[in-house]
Amino acid sequence: MKIDYENTINDYLAFQLFHEKHSTSARHQLRIWTYVPPIILFMFWLFTLIMRIIRGFNTFTIVYLIVVFVFIVFWVLFFPALSRGRLKNNAKKMYTEKAGNAESLKKALTLTPDEIVETSGQTELKSKWNAINDIAENDSFIFIYTSPEEAMIIPKKAFKTQSDLSSFIDLTKHYKEQSS
Repeated sequence: MKIDYENTINDYLAFQLFHEKHSTSARHQLRIWTYVPPIILFMFWLFTLIMRIIRGFNTFTIVYLIVVFVFIVFWVLFFPALSRGRLKNNAKKMYTEKAGNAESLKKALTLTPDEIVETSGQTELKSKWNAINDIAENDSFIFIYTSPEEAMIIPKKAFKTQSDLSSFIDLTKHYKEQSS
């Protein structure tokens, strides 16, 4: 089976967001970076507060305590949004590495019982089915993971009918199961 499609920068962004939402390690990493630095900073803040209660306050200490406390609150509230901004930048970098300045990247995907072949311009990526980590999908895309953090991104709109889409998904899952 062969399917022709195009990937845009939005496809790569959709993959990055999907991966962050569904990957256990990505979610764990986001939680660590959201909560551990503020907890460490809060411990220093609390230590300073206790020391100032014992030794007495001055204007600098009060301003310091307020500023650090506000920073901690803003970090916890806004770090996830900043992380999504980082994902957008990563998606742009991934796309630029593959497509250069092109608005879309034309690809062809061929499924055989032995391997899956993705062709794009002068490059060809061949993967044996037993090397495929996972096959996942959302409302708009099928993601065939070639490594824990990389995937072939196939837009569902590339299929002419729902039947073609279902056949493709069934076939990929069948070949993957047969290789195990």
